Amino acid sequence: MPVLVSIGQILKAKHDDPISGVAGKIKSIFERNTGKKGDKEWSVQKLILADPQGGKDTLTCKVWGKDALPESLKGRTIFIYSEGGKGVWAESDTYKGKTTIILKVTQAGTISLEDPNAEPGQGSEHNGGAGEPGDQSDVPEERPPTSKPPAKPKEKDFHEMDAVDRVIAMRKFLARRGNTFRMCADEQLRTVEGFCLAHGVAWDATAKIGVANQIAENMTQTMFTTLFLSFPQLTWTWCRPATSAI
Repeated sequence: MPVLVSIGQILKAKHDDPISGVAGKIKSIFERNTGKKGDKEWSVQKLILADPQGGKDTLTCKVWGKDALPESLKGRTIFIYSEGGKGVWAESDTYKGKTTIILKVTQAGTISLEDPNAEPGQGSEHNGGAGEPGDQSDVPEERPPTSKPPAKPKEKDFHEMDAVDRVIAMRKFLARRGNTFRMCADEQLRTVEGFCLAHGVAWDATAKIGVANQIAENMTQTMFTTLFLSFPQLTWTWCRPATSAI
């Protein structure tokens, strides 16, 4: 695949430097001139290319020995690249005493509306996937329908569960609450320990066990209270089938 260089890079090239490829937006397109030298016919058509990314650089391009490019291509982006390192190169051009670098393209070079580095079927982001110059049929690419992730199943209410599901739901609830309360208990124990040490209160193993047991008792009462508040249908009949009245 040819490496596409910028117009600015070409303007800094030297005479006869080969150019692998370039993308340019046609700013101006001139009439194709033809003639004959000896037994050979020649033709040349001049283009002014602008930076397709919106830069200020412009590049004069002379296309030799190719069919005329239509005026309808003005404003579109074309891709010019060499085949095997031949057909496209920088050339010094002197006009009114000023020498600049232009792009020279011969029959060995390729001019296309299709980005040579695009994936098959992707086309050019500038021209909507058009192919050869003059081809105005921009057929939109078919895209697969957007697929949505499957919706998460709705959780059953407690009164809709059978006995096994109710046990599982309560075990999950108690496990979550247990982890939270355990962290709270550890923090409370550290707080009490810090208070005792700061005020000269004895803090031995017996005191620590007593405080820990009191915290655990309070936490257990709180945990089961929140269990009944979270599952208001929970009574001594909780283990009956879901079809039974609760």
